[in-house]
Amino acid sequence: MIAYRGDLRQGGEEGLRYNLMIGAAVRRSGGEEVGDLASLAAALRRHARQ
Repeated sequence: MIAYRGDLRQGGEEGLRYNLMIGAAVRRSGGEEVGDLASLAAALRRHARQ
């Protein structure tokens, strides 16, 4: 799972890009959080090789 949010809004919980439940699901799945398109592209390439 790759979580990407490219806007400047916050999800409500301080310091998170989105809400706490989404962040927990990403981490539990072994996924990663990215904050820009270059990081998203790199993450997609890494996961495509797996």
